[in-house]
Amino acid sequence: MTISILVADNRAIVRGSILDILAGQPGFGPFAEAGDSDDVIAKARALRPDIILLGPLGGAHPAETCRHLLAELPQAKILVLAAPEEGANGLASLAPRVWRYIGNASAEQLVKSIQAVGRGEAATGNAGPGLSHREREVLELLASGTSNKDIAHSLFLSENTVKTHIRSILEKLHVRNRTQAAAYAARWASFREESK
Repeated sequence: MTISILVADNRAIVRGSILDILAGQPGFGPFAEAGDSDDVIAKARALRPDIILLGPLGGAHPAETCRHLLAELPQAKILVLAAPEEGANGLASLAPRVWRYIGNASAEQLVKSIQAVGRGEAATGNAGPGLSHREREVLELLASGTSNKDIAHSLFLSENTVKTHIRSILEKLHVRNRTQAAAYAARWASFREESK
């Protein structure tokens, strides 16, 4: 099975570097590239890629671009290359086919993320595998609306320890608050359910 990939980024040097990395990997291809929001839609229609690597596209908001792509290609999976602060609010609540930011990934991590998503698993560092077992437990309770005090009681932890876990969760998921973390958890749960 090969994974077709569209690399969308307004920086030609970034597109070229990514394509150089991916072209040498078995199981990847065919490829296409796009440099702006109009171009990415057109190229996505033509290639119908399995995975879209989505970086900055000028004035286009990442979440809006993702919505357009998912409307056109509901089967495609999107890995976001932009920095976490670029559109985190909008992306955190999108469909489970939009994956977290991998902008600081090494070449090896990028390849592993694409392979994992291609197999229907989470990308490296995504909500599930990116967290420790205890952090996942805290996130599940947080996502259900449980207070810090009740999380502490349920998991036999101090409230300070719960706060420490929540800070770590927010940092690892690149989100700003409990609400965004809960949205991320819901998206992860939805994906896991779809994958069964």
